[in-house]
Amino acid sequence: MGTVHNRRLLRIGWERYDRLIEILARKLRRKPQVRYGTIAGVPSGGLVPAVSLSHRLGGECVTADLGRQDVDIVVDDILDSGLTYRQVFGGKGHVKRAPVYFAVLCIKRSQLRRYSNTIHATVVEDDVWVVFPWEGKSGKRVRQDISAYLNKVKGE
Repeated sequence: MGTVHNRRLLRIGWERYDRLIEILARKLRRKPQVRYGTIAGVPSGGLVPAVSLSHRLGGECVTADLGRQDVDIVVDDILDSGLTYRQVFGGKGHVKRAPVYFAVLCIKRSQLRRYSNTIHATVVEDDVWVVFPWEGKSGKRVRQDISAYLNKVKGE
């Protein structure tokens, strides 16, 4: 594990990402009150996981237009400082209807018990910098990777 910004670096590849999506989908399915109709991805980190979850759960995927009243699950890649969460659920144009769940692939340990409507796939330590498979690549390479991944998911 390398370092960046004085933090340990954790690179998540596509296979691990796929396992995290499956864990997240399984946790969401176990909550009977969760609806899967509209799954909103927070730009930019939540867009890829939102698409993946929508395929797994059978919901419609939209970009997080937080003024929408029909959003059931808001998706992001990581809950780090809580800033995005607060913008989604407490800021201007925030999600107004409850229960809406905030689903994240990774959550920092310090954020674990702070937000009751958050569902996560894995916990990472606060000093870890997570790099997801779509980060740090050229736009063309990211599109190729995502396209290959989504084709694989659709074929399963």
